[in-house]
Amino acid sequence: GAGSGAGICVFAANGEDLKDFPLLPANWYKIKIFNNMIVNNVAGYKGAGIYMQDVLRGYVLQNTIINNDSTATSQLAFEAGAANSTPQASGVVTAVNSQALQLILATSGPTEPDYSNPVLVNNLIWHNRSGYNNASLNNGAGGLAPNPKGIFWDVYVPPGENNTRHLNPVRCFLSQQVDPNTGYDYGTNNFYVDPLVVDSYFNTYESTTVVDEGGNNISVRYKPLMPAQGNYHIQAASPARDAGQSLVSYGFTPLQWDFDGQTRNTAMPDVGADEYH
Repeated sequence: GAGSGAGICVFAANGEDLKDFPLLPANWYKIKIFNNMIVNNVAGYKGAGIYMQDVLRGYVLQNTIINNDSTATSQLAFEAGAANSTPQASGVVTAVNSQALQLILATSGPTEPDYSNPVLVNNLIWHNRSGYNNASLNNGAGGLAPNPKGIFWDVYVPPGENNTRHLNPVRCFLSQQVDPNTGYDYGTNNFYVDPLVVDSYFNTYESTTVVDEGGNNISVRYKPLMPAQGNYHIQAASPARDAGQSLVSYGFTPLQWDFDGQTRNTAMPDVGADEYH
């Protein structure tokens, strides 16, 4: 109802480890997110698929992150005095480091970016929707509306001054090459076509504004998930087949198998959690 990271939320993964090993980044804690179907989640703020803050060594490899929704209905999505909320990114969202982590980094030696910048390789990050509360809908009672800059917002980090912060997906499927919200071009090393999963669906939801003694409250309701319809394995004709970057150099044993425990061709993997068999 109020948070970020409806599918997976990682906060403060790094901190004390930097104090223990200030000059040995190889010993810092790592977050490894492999082979997950992160689909049809709903976040009241942002990062309905994955949200990360204070993660210096993140690896997001071979995941299917599709049809997640950020409604921007939490208090944090509203600027002071605004009746309408500000649309938020939905698929994979990271944040600027906390002040506490930055203070530790200032004395730890190695130069690190001031935000979570995980390795994003071979993921299907597709059709993750961004909405917001429009107070003029439903005769002034308010309701959910699509982000006017573009309903799909798959990848995001606050850009900072002079747009110095970016996430860097590689061999990922994204809804568009140029982010309509930031203008950032994710380049030719990714894919911008339908990955052709077996049977996907969008969430159906509505919002209601309830005025009571506690003040204004926006409640979002959505229909139950549909496991029978939500089959996010790739089809035989999927362009994701054999389209991934080689995984051999990473040396992560779990990547030898896919979401179903079937073997994966690590030299030429399919993109996403599923290796077609």
